[in-house]
Formats: sequence, C-alpha cells, structure tokens
Amino acid sequence: MADLTPYLQDLKNAAIAVGWYEIKGGTLVKQQAADRLARMEALLREKGAREEQLAPVRENGLLLGRYRREAALELADAVACLMTEPSPHAQRRVKLAELHAQQAGLSQKQIAAAKQEGIAMLAAADYQDG
Repeated sequence: MADLTPYLQDLKNAAIAVGWYEIKGGTLVKQQAADRLARMEALLREKGAREEQLAPVRENGLLLGRYRREAALELADAVACLMTEPSPHAQRRVKLAELHAQQAGLSQKQIAAAKQEGIAMLAAADYQDG
C-alpha cells in the first residue's frame, strides 16, 4: 500500500474547511468544502485507505476547523466591542482573543481578517440602527 500521509493531510485540511464554514459561512462555500472533503475521501479509498484510517483524521479536522472559526469570531467580537467602548478591559479582551486565535492555529492573515470582520460587524450594526 502506498504512503497515504500527504493525502491524509489533504483530507484533514478539507475537513478543517468544512468545520470552519459549518460555524459561519455561505451555502456555496459550505457545499464546495463538503464536496472537496468527499473527493479527498474517495481518492483515499481508491488508494486503499480504510474507514478506520479516515474517520479520526476527518473528525480531528472538523473539530479543528470549528475551533479556529470560533476563535476568529471571538476576536471579531472583541474588536467590535473595543471600537464601541474603548477601555483597558476591552483592549485586554482583544489581546487575549488574538492570543487564543494564534494558539488555535490561525495565520496572521486570518487574524487580520477576523479583526476586519469585527469592524465590518460594527459598521453593519451602525447601518441597521441608523
């Protein structure tokens, strides 16, 4: 049997995307992520992988994706709160949320995007109020 390690990593990455978009994402991107995951599983099965090999990788990826998305949303919310009511507490909350996002494995680009999402959430709320 061939070395499946690179394919299992691709499977994990596909599962991370599914977990991320399960928390918050549009229907199209959710479906695209699910389709990619299904294709990776089919490819691995063709290469001789068994469900016992696939299940833990898939589940780990799904959990990691959800965890990362929750960390990104936590950071976005903290940024929105800081902009609404600047205070030392709000600044600490942003720093802690950013640390949590880093520990969850978000890249600097994803962290910056989460901060922008917080600003956009605040702008959308202001638009709806006004």
